[in-house]
Amino acid sequence: MMQTNDNLNLDMQEQRIIKRAEIPRLFALFLKEKSLLLGVAFALRVSPSSHRYLMPASPKPLSVKAKTGNWGFAKGVISIDPLLGFIEMKNGKWEVLARHLKDIPQDKELLQPVLHKLSLQEVLSGLHIGEYELVGTEQQIQQGGRIRVKAHKQPTDADIIFSIDLTEKKPRVEPQCPIDFQKILARLPAKETRPDWWNDAWGIFDNCLSHYYPAQYQQAGDSHFSDIFVYGVQDENGTVLPITGDQDLLWISTPTQSSNGDMQDFSEILNTLEPGGIEKLYLARLNLHFRLGGSEEDAEQSISNSSIAGLGCVTAYESYVIDEVNKSFANSGINHLRNLIQHAAENHNPNEPSQLDARMVHIWEGKISVTHDEHELIQFFTQPGFPNQNKIDIHPRWDMSKWAAAIYQQLVLKQPVLADTLAAYKAYRQKTRHNIFGFRPSESKNVKLNDKGDKHE
Repeated sequence: MMQTNDNLNLDMQEQRIIKRAEIPRLFALFLKEKSLLLGVAFALRVSPSSHRYLMPASPKPLSVKAKTGNWGFAKGVISIDPLLGFIEMKNGKWEVLARHLKDIPQDKELLQPVLHKLSLQEVLSGLHIGEYELVGTEQQIQQGGRIRVKAHKQPTDADIIFSIDLTEKKPRVEPQCPIDFQKILARLPAKETRPDWWNDAWGIFDNCLSHYYPAQYQQAGDSHFSDIFVYGVQDENGTVLPITGDQDLLWISTPTQSSNGDMQDFSEILNTLEPGGIEKLYLARLNLHFRLGGSEEDAEQSISNSSIAGLGCVTAYESYVIDEVNKSFANSGINHLRNLIQHAAENHNPNEPSQLDARMVHIWEGKISVTHDEHELIQFFTQPGFPNQNKIDIHPRWDMSKWAAAIYQQLVLKQPVLADTLAAYKAYRQKTRHNIFGFRPSESKNVKLNDKGDKHE
């Protein structure tokens, strides 16, 4: 369990940030703890499916690249019915994005259909945040035993109502894993939050909140509701679980100053998807383990296999941090929360980088903040003190007209810069024929940064 720390709490602003970003409170607290203990900075890409971490399911395997659903009861899982998949607005209409078959493993022994189950608590939370519209009256719920909601985000040509049937009995109804977060009751009878008629029909209202019911949907023109089947994989116990989303990180910083020595010795990027990459990362992690005071006897136990296999392009230090975060979840008392960070941060992605003009949640020095676009992201990166304390690799394909100032700060601080990034920076400087501060390159040698990262001559 996470140790109690007076500094580990969420102020009102942080609570608003994680609520809008749909980051579970427990996740935010663990990241704050690791930020303080390790001296690292996290940048998280806001994921619309992150609240699915509360489901009793393992995160999606790295081999599954398909985007998860982003609306309705299929939000956060890969539904077999493409109608319930990812959508976006095009020309004023909601359209379902085509899912490419190559994005989904074709191994029939790996993928199996599984009922998608949803708790009443999550349905009511959805109503509270404005994603659903209740269909029918309280009296109809009382008489029929079915809660029906309509998602606000949906294709205009696919009018769909989602439903859970409260009259379901075992084995289709299963207890929910214990979750430590505030119960949000929305659009229930205003005068009586625990109505007697509910208790008489289905038992104590609080108990109903903590059960999963199979999610169903009814498309316009259908006369009946159909179960939502999603792709599932077997866990180590042979149980087929829904494929859910993992957490995408934009970066994990390497502290420039550490009580455990120079962590930049472990900042080489290693590709675990290349031949010999896993072995190289393991050896680097082993050396890091010894640097942190570990012994040979506890090395195997300290270095998780999942933290070195299939992460993609990652440094040994980043692998260590990912391992520490995932271990926190494993020890949280919620058994189904494991390996929520499954791949390296995006700034080391060798492919085309993801869009930066988006919301990012930041954890630094135990504080949570948010940037809304690339301009604010760069401002966060170059703020006084941040570049002095954090070494972060800038992707060589990020827009140099925007990121040159950040690279310049790193060079002045004598921080190592990726070869490809440095080449892109020099090409930009050559093209513009002067540096980002407006003076000639020959003059830049007189520019220094003070302790807070401000420049002076």
